[in-house]
Amino acid sequence: MTDTHEVVSLAAIINASETRCKAIEKAADTVDSWDNVISQAERDGIAPMLYRYLKNTTGLDSAVDRLRGLAIRHRHATKIRMSEFFRISETLADNGIASAALKGVALAGLIYPEPGLRPMRDIDFLVSPSDADAARHSLESLGYEFEETHLSRFMRRHHHLPNASKIVDGLKVSVEIHTRAISRDAPRSITMASLHDPLQLVDTPFGQYHTLGHLDMLHQLCRHALEPGHYIRLMSVMDIQGYCERFIEDIDWQRVAEHYPFITNFLSLSDLVVTLPESLSHFSYQGPAIDDPGRLVPTVSIALGHSASRLEGLKSLFNPPEWWLKSYYRITPEGQGRLAAFMHHKWRVTIWLGRRLVATLPGAA
Repeated sequence: MTDTHEVVSLAAIINASETRCKAIEKAADTVDSWDNVISQAERDGIAPMLYRYLKNTTGLDSAVDRLRGLAIRHRHATKIRMSEFFRISETLADNGIASAALKGVALAGLIYPEPGLRPMRDIDFLVSPSDADAARHSLESLGYEFEETHLSRFMRRHHHLPNASKIVDGLKVSVEIHTRAISRDAPRSITMASLHDPLQLVDTPFGQYHTLGHLDMLHQLCRHALEPGHYIRLMSVMDIQGYCERFIEDIDWQRVAEHYPFITNFLSLSDLVVTLPESLSHFSYQGPAIDDPGRLVPTVSIALGHSASRLEGLKSLFNPPEWWLKSYYRITPEGQGRLAAFMHHKWRVTIWLGRRLVATLPGAA
């Protein structure tokens, strides 16, 4: 682990213990390049949290000033997005459209001490497929404009409508209306009709909203965190660990084990990326070392754009990193189920490629 990654990884925790805070400060003392640290912290969505833990540290004035600037920017942007979120949520409800907040906008007011500590790129809602058109019209009535199609030709027939956006107080606010809470690439999805639990009502000083129940929330967060890319975002790990810590007494862990055992397996493997909070230490990873934890299977676009050749890119798709393979397919620390998972993965990648091929055909919706 590099000094750059260590201090950012240690700061990827919502409620750090005194011991963790001291570890963050100690790691900060060893940093050679704050340019690299701040760049990674911003890329991983940890900059406001890193500022929170280092703002009173002496001897780091320049770095803290830069982090303060990022934290202020995120706080301002989140305030605007949250205001728009409640405005949209109320409009959907007034129009008889049931919706559930997803991802950052759902978590910011639920598990974070203040919403500005959780950066977000857009506002995500889940609605029933039958309500998608009405939801679109609702957003248009608020001045949002939808892209004519998805930005990537591979994303047609995707799990959400094309992006909608508008400028609010100088900030571009983007909204995604989902008909599925998880990509169609995932083994199982979440729709308003397939929820395991009733939606939970979140009451905040800023207003009320509905979001997924515990089992559906953890399912969605874990599957979303493991979607193809380069490396898992530390913010995604912080979301999942923070949610489990916040609701550790309320989550029915027996039901989690029955319906989605990959969740607890992922929680254990996430310990290799971000050390688990003390309250979740019983989930700590106990297996053999894994090279490059946090590395994801590449997206199809990344694979096909491989610097060496498309063949090498396809090989990287069919032979994913060990950490991702174990997380995605629930391979035990002892390796139980690895061969079946490896074969299952080859079949799944074939489906991924097939879906994208179909999406590029004329007339694909």
